[in-house]
Amino acid sequence: MAHHYVAVRNGYAWHYADKERLDNRTVIEFLRATEGVPMGIHRLSAPGIEYDWLIAKDYWFGEFTLVTDIDEFLRKVGAT
Repeated sequence: MAHHYVAVRNGYAWHYADKERLDNRTVIEFLRATEGVPMGIHRLSAPGIEYDWLIAKDYWFGEFTLVTDIDEFLRKVGAT
């Protein structure tokens, strides 16, 4: 089972996933970079690491434009 970490804001989703376990360093790096930026955070599991698995689990995730780079996410959501 893959583990997913998703942050959502203003129609964008930052997604990080791993097959075995999430690397806390990556999550902490993201949280530090986005400190003070209001957003929704979701941690969940799915059969695979692809974002499409989350959409299959809950179509709501399909409403967001996927971004995997932290800096790009911050630019897109107007936080920089």
